[in-house]
Amino acid sequence: MRRAFSTAAVAAAVLLAGCAPGAPSATASTPGRRTPSPSTAASTLPSATPGVHGLSSCPATQREDALPVLARLGGAPDDLAPAGDGGLWVSDEANNRITRLDARGTVVLRMIDARGPEGIVPQPDGTLIVAEQLPDRVVVIRPPSASPIAVLVQLQPVGGRAGIDSVEADRAGGRLLIPDSPRGALRTAPLGGGGLTTLATGLGRPVDAAVGPDGAVYVAAENAPGLTRVPSSGGPPVAVGSLANL
Repeated sequence: MRRAFSTAAVAAAVLLAGCAPGAPSATASTPGRRTPSPSTAASTLPSATPGVHGLSSCPATQREDALPVLARLGGAPDDLAPAGDGGLWVSDEANNRITRLDARGTVVLRMIDARGPEGIVPQPDGTLIVAEQLPDRVVVIRPPSASPIAVLVQLQPVGGRAGIDSVEADRAGGRLLIPDSPRGALRTAPLGGGGLTTLATGLGRPVDAAVGPDGAVYVAAENAPGLTRVPSSGGPPVAVGSLANL
C-alpha cells in the first residue's frame, strides 16, 4: 500500500538480516508509517498459547544502520522475493517498478508496472505472480515485460481503501495465500488460478501471510493484534502475541 517515508527511509537500502544461530537480529524502525484507523482494527481475538520458538537462540539486537547493505535502490522498496540464483526481486509500489538484483546486489533488470506492484511469487518457468494494488488483482507476468499474460485472481476494489498488499505461495498445498487487505480476509486460490476459498475474516487490514512449521497460516496485519494464526483449512483466527503495524 502507499505509505509515507522520512528522508532517511527513502534512501531505501535493502538490508540483509537473519535470525538463526550466528546470525544478527534487528529491530527495524518504520518512520512515517501510517497508523490504521479504528475501522481497520481487527475484532478481539483469543490468544495462542506461547510455545517454543527459535528466537531464544538469537544474539543481541543490532542497530538497523549497522547491518550490511546489499543495494541502494532509491524510492521505496516494499516487497522482496528470493530468486533462484541467490538474487532478489524487489517491488516498489509507490514508484511503479519491479527490480531484479543479482546475488551481489547489482540491478540486472528494472520493469515499470503502473498498476502498483506489491507481493511477488517467482515461478519455476521464469514467470512472476504479482499482486497489483490499484486494480486489486493477482496477475502473471513474464520478464522482461511487465504486461500481464494472465489474471489469476480479480478481487473487487473497495472505494477509499487501498487494494491487495501481498501474495504468497503455499507450495505444499498447491495454492496462493491472498490477504484480501481492504476486506480484512484471508483467501486462497489454486497456484494456476481458479476460484477463491475464504480461510478467515475479521483480520483488520491483512498485508502478508505465510505457512508456519505447524502447517497453519500466519497472517500479518497493519492493526492490532498484528499477527494471527489461522488453521490451514480455515477457521477462527487466533492472536499471536500483542503486536501492530506488521
